Amino acid sequence: MHITNSNSNSNSNTNSNSTQNKINKDELNKLIHLVVNYLNLKTSKNFRTSSKATVKHIKARALEGFTFDNFKTVIDTKTTEWKNNKEMSKYLRPETLFGNKFEGYLNQNCEIQNKEQEEAVNEYMEMSRRFENG
Repeated sequence: MHITNSNSNSNSNTNSNSTQNKINKDELNKLIHLVVNYLNLKTSKNFRTSSKATVKHIKARALEGFTFDNFKTVIDTKTTEWKNNKEMSKYLRPETLFGNKFEGYLNQNCEIQNKEQEEAVNEYMEMSRRFENG
């Protein structure tokens, strides 16, 4: 799901911080429900879709052009990292995940994926060397 800004043109892929951008209310409500329900599922918590703070953070990220898949990635990344950490698990909440560090959390997943890919390549190369050397 991607929320489109009414001021965007088809050639623009840039994120905008402008609060003048408008979001289709039905699409925003759908996004809020999807994101909050997914967060609740992953964290075993019960955040409300009607919370003003939650709505504010999700709407702000939607106005910047972020999609449900972006929210899902952040939720998955931080849940994996924090869920079993007694000190950090309390931060698995909308105001932390979808606040001003959202893009950093999103890019953290890219770093993790790159590291995993690098490890897989190294493992493959080591196996190839062993195979070649008999």
